[in-house]
Amino acid sequence: MADTDGSLLDVNDTGTTYWNERLLYHFEGGVGVGHFQGRVSAERARLAAALAQGYAVAYSSGNRTGEHYNLQLGGETALMVKEHFIKRFGEPDYTVAIGGSGGAIQQYVYQQNHPGLIDAGVPQYSYPDMVTQTIHVGDCELLEHYMDVTDRDNPRWQETKARSLLLGFNSTDAVPDPLAEAKQSLGYSSAPGSNECIPAWRGLTPLSMNPHYGQVREQDKMHPPGIMADVKWTHYDDLRNIYGVDARGWARVPWDNVGVQYGLQALREGAIDAASFTAVRLLSGALMLALILLLRDRQVKAMVTQGNHGSALALFVYAAGFSLAYVALATGTGALLLFGAVQATMVGVGLYLSLIHI
Repeated sequence: MADTDGSLLDVNDTGTTYWNERLLYHFEGGVGVGHFQGRVSAERARLAAALAQGYAVAYSSGNRTGEHYNLQLGGETALMVKEHFIKRFGEPDYTVAIGGSGGAIQQYVYQQNHPGLIDAGVPQYSYPDMVTQTIHVGDCELLEHYMDVTDRDNPRWQETKARSLLLGFNSTDAVPDPLAEAKQSLGYSSAPGSNECIPAWRGLTPLSMNPHYGQVREQDKMHPPGIMADVKWTHYDDLRNIYGVDARGWARVPWDNVGVQYGLQALREGAIDAASFTAVRLLSGALMLALILLLRDRQVKAMVTQGNHGSALALFVYAAGFSLAYVALATGTGALLLFGAVQATMVGVGLYLSLIHI
C-alpha cells in the first residue's frame, strides 16, 4: 500500500491511509519448471500506477509461472496470500486480477478452482493451457530440427512457405527468422522467414522436457554436495503431484506423437512426394523416441548402439510402401491389402516355425 504523508513510525506497518478498500492481485507469466523459490520483482510487486490510485497490490513469486507451472500450488499460494492480506488489513470491497500469458491462465484456473478468490480479472494475451501447449513445444523443434539438420540438403526447406507443409502453421517472409544467418554459418539449413513455431515455442523443448537442463542459483554451495543431482528438470516433474509417477519414479508424460503422421495432408494434396513423407515419419519418430528415452531413463546411447538394423530396414520398407499407398490406392483397397498381408505373414511365420521344430 502507499502511505506518503510520512506519519508512520514503524517501517513494517504499511498503513491504510490512502487505501481505497480495493485489492489488485498481480499474476505473472513465463514458463518455469520449479524447484526453487524465485525472486520478487519490486517493480511488479509495487505497481506504482495502481498504488497511485489507492489500490492495495498483492503479489507473490509463487504466482509467477516463470518460476513454476504447478497451478495447483499457485492457486493455494494465492489463497494464502489473500488470507494474510485480509487478516492484516481487512476485507477488500473487491479483488481484481491482472496478468498476461501464464498470468492470464492463472486467473482463469484459480477462479474456476477457488470461486471468490478474485471478483474480476483482466487476462491479457492468454493461451489455452500448458498441457496442450506441450504439443507444440515437442513438435515444433522436432520438425524444425528435421528441416534444419537431418534433411538440410533438401532445397525445399529453404523456402519459408514450404515449411508449413510439415508444421501446419502459418509462415511468412515478412517476419525474418532471427537465427537464419547463424544456422547457415554453422552448416545447417534455414528458411529466411518465420513460422508460428519460431516466436512462440523455439527454445522451450529443452526447458520443458530435458531433465538435465535446469539448475538453481548457487546450487554448488548447497549441502550436502550433490543434493540437486537427482532433480529432473522437466515441466512434467514439476507437476508430478498431478500427473503421478510411473514404476521407475519418473513423472508421467501426457504428450507423445504416437499415430501422428507429420506431412500427411501435404502428401495427399501432392505438395510433397512419398519419399519425403516416409523420411519425415521415420526420422521424426526416431528423434521422438530418443527424447522419450532421455525423459525416462537416459538410455539414448544404448538405443543407438544396440538397435536391430534388420527391424529398422523392415520398418523402412513397410513405411515406404504405406506412403506410396496413400497416393496410389483408395482407402478400402489399402486396408484390405494391409490386413491381408498381416494375416498372411502371421500364418506364414507360424507354419515356418512349426516346420523347423518337427
